[in-house]
Amino acid sequence: MANFEIAIERTLQWEGTYSVDSKDPGGETLFGIARKRHFEWSGWQRVDELKKHFSGSNLTGVLSADGGLLESAKLFYEENFWNYDEINSQAVANKVFDLGVNTGVHQAVKFLQRAAGVPDDGIFGPHTLEATNSANSAVLLDKLRDIATDYYKSLPDFPRYGKGWLRRLES
Repeated sequence: MANFEIAIERTLQWEGTYSVDSKDPGGETLFGIARKRHFEWSGWQRVDELKKHFSGSNLTGVLSADGGLLESAKLFYEENFWNYDEINSQAVANKVFDLGVNTGVHQAVKFLQRAAGVPDDGIFGPHTLEATNSANSAVLLDKLRDIATDYYKSLPDFPRYGKGWLRRLES
């Protein structure tokens, strides 16, 4: 059975820092949590408080090292992005979770459903779980990566972020 702690550690390798990119539709992000998309995350209050005292690389270092913020982010991800305890393959669960963080849960589940050969309604239910666990995990991962690659290449931001998205996808 898949383990959230393993999945979150892998995802945080990609999402572990603070950034404010004016060209990123998510805008300000910390641990991959985009303020524009997830303004309700309780960690933003702490970020705003720390921004009063720190700036630039000092702020980035302080935020990245704040254990309370990190634990808050992990809890946020577990509550809002993780539903994969019953997947037999940790690698598949890791990838679907990470895709959910990067593209949205609904989209990531659709990718999984297409790869597993079930209707793609974006809801991770018993039929999706059964198809996922019945599939050869290596084959399923390859299909999942192919589907996600096609999706990324269709996005208007692909020229700017595509290389990183594809590296992340292959990890």
